[in-house]
Amino acid sequence: MSRKARLGALGALALVVIIVVGINVVQGQQASPQDRSLKATAQRFAAALRAPDKRYAAVADPLQAFNLFQHDQQALLAKRMKSLAGRGQFAQILVWETKTMPPTSLLLRSTKEPIVDVGGDAVTRASQGTGTYTNISVDSGQYRAYVTDLQPPPSIKALDTHEILEVFQSAG
Repeated sequence: MSRKARLGALGALALVVIIVVGINVVQGQQASPQDRSLKATAQRFAAALRAPDKRYAAVADPLQAFNLFQHDQQALLAKRMKSLAGRGQFAQILVWETKTMPPTSLLLRSTKEPIVDVGGDAVTRASQGTGTYTNISVDSGQYRAYVTDLQPPPSIKALDTHEILEVFQSAG
């Protein structure tokens, strides 16, 4: 391969890398040293939060089933926070359903940690199945977050219930 061809190939490769990095930065996917740990924590939480459907399918009233489900998720989140979260990390779950009137949504979290409102595009992407990294500023500081969807049990999902897991770590 000639020197000119090698330089051309190297230039094309550099252009591809720049484009990929640029797209990731625009989408909030910029690499942070915390990203791998945040995603691993989210995977641990997702495995621990998988609830058997039998308990919820036995409840006839959809709102009561939803309330039982979110109560169980809150209890598990509070009980397992320390054992599942990495050092300096915490998690919260945004859960909502749209079958009852009015629709109901809750933020499940530990009372010791700050309330962090992820909102916007990160929640939308996560609810569509795309795990997303983002940076968030709150009064108490800066946080790096990994936001991903959770899969509720089938009878709860039938209530048009959605769950988003948000794992945070101080970025400062």
